[in-house]
Amino acid sequence: MSKSIKLLFLAFSCLIITACGQQVNTVTIVVHDAKFIVEIADTDVSRQQGLSGRKSLADDQGMLFVFEDVKVRNFWMKEMNFPIDIIWLIGNEIIAWEAAVPIPLAGQNLGDLPSYRSPQPINRVLEVSAGTIARLNLKVGDIIKINK
Repeated sequence: MSKSIKLLFLAFSCLIITACGQQVNTVTIVVHDAKFIVEIADTDVSRQQGLSGRKSLADDQGMLFVFEDVKVRNFWMKEMNFPIDIIWLIGNEIIAWEAAVPIPLAGQNLGDLPSYRSPQPINRVLEVSAGTIARLNLKVGDIIKINK
């Protein structure tokens, strides 16, 4: 076997082993009486990736972004394929939201993407399917319950 083929095989094997070792951390959250299975994004890498590149998001799924500090946050819809509701949280309390955030326009430059900014410092963000806020009639002050 040639040296380059061996190196290619070794690199591919390392990639497979690394990918298999990555686990998705999920929890169940309850808002009003609705249950959601949400992925936890609590590292820089997972927060930067977010829901980007996915084809869809079920009505009972979402992503919870967890930050160690409390500050104003900016989110954008880079490489998103479906609209979402963005819910700003301090701890488990809803303090504001952006409803039905649209996907980027086809061919839109990254520099032209709108940014969605929390209206005050927060330490968590919940992203769910567009229409969830209206469907559940969520209000500022509502509490999400996290079941681990």
